[in-house]
Amino acid sequence: MSNAIRAFVIIGGVLFFLFCIMLFGFHSSSPDLSSDDSLNVDDTYKAIVPVKHDGRVCFFYLTDRRFHNTFYNNRTSSNGYYYGFIDPDSGKVLADKLLISDDDARKIGMTAFHMLEIQHLNQAKKWYITIPSQFILEIDPQTLTLKNVSKTIFANKKAMSSGISSVAFISDTYEDTLVRRA
Repeated sequence: MSNAIRAFVIIGGVLFFLFCIMLFGFHSSSPDLSSDDSLNVDDTYKAIVPVKHDGRVCFFYLTDRRFHNTFYNNRTSSNGYYYGFIDPDSGKVLADKLLISDDDARKIGMTAFHMLEIQHLNQAKKWYITIPSQFILEIDPQTLTLKNVSKTIFANKKAMSSGISSVAFISDTYEDTLVRRA
């Protein structure tokens, strides 16, 4: 009988010890993943393009960013479209800025990000983005900025400022030239 009691006490002590380790040890050493300040960020990239910054390659990106706070939905950052530049060697983000928030995009009716086009114009030595029927943006890898040049590009062309004009890139590849002529 005493062996059975001794085995019961030993097994009970070991189980109690393991229970204490699990209860106190794991809880105190692991971060609380559901605290007020935990934030999930979802990026849906609309564009990723290699550009040159200070003579080195970096990547320009444009993303639709969503912030989700797990409990209270107290966002300090705005949902919207963000752009930035990343150094591919180090992974360092060189710039990350809000282009337009969802609220501002709704106010002006900006909806065509899914149809954007990016091209480098060799003669101008500049990168441009067209968002159909809405904006022409210039990517400046040297200053790590993106600016709206819609109004300045057509400043002296009254026909292009009436609100019924449209802008699109024309490809000059051999295959496209053949298709246009056919």
